[in-house]
Amino acid sequence: KLEAAGTIETTYWICAFAVNQHAGICGGFGPRPSEGSSAFHEWFAKCHDTVTGNEHPLCTCKEVKYFNSTPIECEMNKFTDMMAHLQEKVGGFAQVVAIDVKFELFSRAWCLAEIVEADAAHMPQAVQVHSHSSIDRFFLSISDLRVQDCRASRPEDKHDILSRIPDVDAFNER
Repeated sequence: KLEAAGTIETTYWICAFAVNQHAGICGGFGPRPSEGSSAFHEWFAKCHDTVTGNEHPLCTCKEVKYFNSTPIECEMNKFTDMMAHLQEKVGGFAQVVAIDVKFELFSRAWCLAEIVEADAAHMPQAVQVHSHSSIDRFFLSISDLRVQDCRASRPEDKHDILSRIPDVDAFNER
């Protein structure tokens, strides 16, 4: 059924830190980019169901939204503290980076933020790729990855994430 619907390669994000996304992102799609731009195409696609083509309904929850401008209440900025806590309290704690078949994980700012944070904390990291054939197929795009090219729905999130990397060029070289 998934293959017939064209969704067999749909990627799902599993947040191991269980962020309450109703307190941050469920009320909108982010700012609308200029029509005709590649950012608009990506934004438009995320606003619509890949099977039906219908626009996703916005959540009608009454949860108050908190962003980086309210750092104490915001939940999405707590993963660094949570990772540090788990690394300190859980023996053998490590990060497993499960990479999707097209390596799109590396274009997502928050995914990169978790990788950057684990790297900065000298946390053991393990990478799990979909297959050797996916590496071969996407080798050119992954061999030229640049962390500053990542995307986020909110520009201030990308800025905050990139500001945590002391030397972007050195990070890219790794």
